[in-house]
Amino acid sequence: MELFWEFHFLRKPVQHGIEPFDPQRIEAHARLTGMSLSTWEYKLIMELDLIFRATTLDRG
Repeated sequence: MELFWEFHFLRKPVQHGIEPFDPQRIEAHARLTGMSLSTWEYKLIMELDLIFRATTLDRG
């Protein structure tokens, strides 16, 4: 769950809604920090992002 919030703060600010995670930004951040993500972890984080954005938009 910590990775989700770490990547959450990499989002660009947008006026309406929440920007989806950018795979290139995630890859660059992982490379710069020396982190390695398994395919399973990557897919889980992307799925959490989808759930988070859907829940947030539903409340708005």
